[in-house]
Amino acid sequence: MADPSPSESVRLETFNKWDFNDDFCFEVDQDRKITKLQCKVCSEHIVEIRKQARLRKISGKCLDGILAYVDGVTSYIHKSNVQRHVKSGTLHDWAKKTFSQNESIDNLETVQHNTSASSQSTSNPNPVKVNVNKSTIGELFEKTSKNQYTNHFTTALWLAMQETPMSDYQALIDLQKKNGVQFISGKHNDHSCREFIGFIAQAMREDIKQMLLCANFLSVEQDGTEARKTRDEKELVYAKIVVRGQPVEILLKCQRMSNFGGVTADSIKRAIDDAFSDYNVTGDRYINCLICASADGASVNVGRLSGALTTMKGEGRDWLLIIHCSAHRIELAVKDAFHEIADFQKVDDMMLNLYIFFKNSGKCWRMLLVIAEQLVLVQRIPKASGTRFQVHKYRAIKSMIINFLPLCLFAENMIEAGNKVCKADQRAKLKGYLNIWLSYGYLASMHLYRLTLKQTAHLSYVAQTATPLVTDVVDAMKLTVNELNTLATNVDQDGSNDLPFPVTISEDGQQATITADATNLPATTRFKQANQLSEKQKKQAAKNVATIKEEFVLKKVHQGKQSVTRIKTKLIPAIAAQLDKRMDSFNDPIYKAMKIADHTQWDMSNPSYGLEEIKLISNHFAVSLAYHKFSLDMAITEWRGLKKLVASKFHHFQSKIGLWCQLFTHHHCQFPHIFLVIEIILCVAVASASVERGISVLNRHLTNSRLNMNNATLDDLLVLRVNLPTLVRCDPHYEQKLIDKAVRIYVDSKKRRSSMKRPSTTSVSELHTESQDDTFLPVPSSTVIKPTYNDLTCVEEFLSLSDTEELSDSASLDSESDSDTDCESNSDSAESVNAS
Repeated sequence: MADPSPSESVRLETFNKWDFNDDFCFEVDQDRKITKLQCKVCSEHIVEIRKQARLRKISGKCLDGILAYVDGVTSYIHKSNVQRHVKSGTLHDWAKKTFSQNESIDNLETVQHNTSASSQSTSNPNPVKVNVNKSTIGELFEKTSKNQYTNHFTTALWLAMQETPMSDYQALIDLQKKNGVQFISGKHNDHSCREFIGFIAQAMREDIKQMLLCANFLSVEQDGTEARKTRDEKELVYAKIVVRGQPVEILLKCQRMSNFGGVTADSIKRAIDDAFSDYNVTGDRYINCLICASADGASVNVGRLSGALTTMKGEGRDWLLIIHCSAHRIELAVKDAFHEIADFQKVDDMMLNLYIFFKNSGKCWRMLLVIAEQLVLVQRIPKASGTRFQVHKYRAIKSMIINFLPLCLFAENMIEAGNKVCKADQRAKLKGYLNIWLSYGYLASMHLYRLTLKQTAHLSYVAQTATPLVTDVVDAMKLTVNELNTLATNVDQDGSNDLPFPVTISEDGQQATITADATNLPATTRFKQANQLSEKQKKQAAKNVATIKEEFVLKKVHQGKQSVTRIKTKLIPAIAAQLDKRMDSFNDPIYKAMKIADHTQWDMSNPSYGLEEIKLISNHFAVSLAYHKFSLDMAITEWRGLKKLVASKFHHFQSKIGLWCQLFTHHHCQFPHIFLVIEIILCVAVASASVERGISVLNRHLTNSRLNMNNATLDDLLVLRVNLPTLVRCDPHYEQKLIDKAVRIYVDSKKRRSSMKRPSTTSVSELHTESQDDTFLPVPSSTVIKPTYNDLTCVEEFLSLSDTEELSDSASLDSESDSDTDCESNSDSAESVNAS
């Protein structure tokens, strides 16, 4: 029998006998002849095949012949032609082998159509077609590749959270592939990582946009920094909102100030406006809902006449509260007071000198570790010069006192050693340092310095927490002032409490001896014995320990005691006076009225308690409240019912934030008007410490090898790194939801590119937003911050605050809250509430 003509096609029965028939979709006519043949493998992996073709330098008619099977071949459907397409070594064979482990192509049902009924019918002369369109292939692609893309996005997000360069992305993919994790081929480079991070940031911005649109009130926090190498000014813009009773600080954008004309008050204001407009917070909502602005004390920010925040207040926001960051004010108050104390200035200079000394000489630091091994665990002395928060300075002075005896022993050994061990200039420095260290007045000043910073650092810590209220800062300041006054009046005649170590003073009172016990065991071993062994084991181990006493003699005892007395009686009260002066703005009536957010101070016996405060706040923020249809009469009625509810059902709550989280979640419909007043109080930005932590994250990203990073990419990284921990605290499952949403946006996007082209992330207003309600985030869990008794052997609670951590002072919530509790109110008010 002769071969069929080229225009003829193979019959379906013959095609089903071919070994490679499962790789194709087809259309048949009423004669059961294939009229169109389409390759499923090439259609599904067309992007990767085009890349491979460029690598193999395949083009022209060869590439056209391969791509013809993507759209479907309608003529010359013969076995020889199809075999040339699928034979070993072709792009079809490469794609099938490469993606066979990732996709279940073999499980795809062969698209067939039973045409027996059509062949018997003569009323329908047209061919019967099985439509295999691109949507079917797209659905298959999404179904078979979602898990692999999820692995890619999870790895990219982990990379961003670890602040690791994107060049490490390929190594992480290779490592996971060795452990059996499946990935999409061709997406292993740093360009793909940047693309995935862009889509994740895009998905997060959509969620942040929904949060901002659901929030009733907004506060803005901003600060800037300049890269040391590039001299490129960056401005971080934060927004503080209240999500069902929980204050949340969110990074909106990292602005490059050169795009706004430099660092001026007008450019900073335009940068802030631009950040909010990217999230569709514009117009009346932006004007009426913005109630507070916080920044550091630079004149370009809070200048009385032309500061950026002052200009924002002049744009029809007479109610806008402009707050100079409380943490900055505390630091400036202590810094001004310490300038008047020469002894404290000597301690600051010594900390800086020792930091530079051991930073420039690794050899000396190693020798210090060896010499001090039998005394204590030596701690690195951090840099504490310049304007720094009190917690940083307290950490430095505590390290100085812990290292004091090892430093003295180290200096004595280095001075006695020859030039081979220590250089002459280093020995001269250590000799001068040792002369200062062995002075009674210097050691007593260090101890008094630490006790003073212990109080001010706790105050600074309260201002740096994630959710500080005005009442928290005011109460902590009063406590700090009282403690400083107590410290000033506690003057010992014998000087027994002047030093951090036990001392023995000579009979003539001119010398004091410090005795340190050194053993033949390293400090690490002694630490384990003191904390991990039982009493019986400790006694057994003590038999094998040899103790050596090291003595250090302090000079100028009488002059040192006089100096300590002078500092306590005259200069420490000056610190308290400086704090009162710097924090005087919180004595304004509007800030005093915000005490109603602290339920622990409510006077339940006074029926009129809080009414004047509510009226004062509602009058000050009348425009913002009217934007939400606020009623003062309804708020007063609800206030009485709210006090009864708290007294009966929530009297055991000690956490202010924890209480409002419960009330906003379960009783919002009962008290909508009074909750607007409470939300204003919770939304006030007392400090901008979160912005400082964001700047620390920014500086860690801008390393020497990443100074040329695009600002849009840097913005994506910062939005993820700063905001993800905050949102995960609100919703423990948010990270997985974010990845799933980003994968969905990526797969469904019509603008997927074969090469890296970053998606638009500068304007969230153009993004597609899914319908979401205001319960986007669940009630956040809160933690308990318990007061601790601090000394040199324990870690103070405020030392746990890191550059990127945000701590909450709210207590753990009661899981058994009654969401259906009713308050006592008349029927008229209830009807009005429902109408609102």
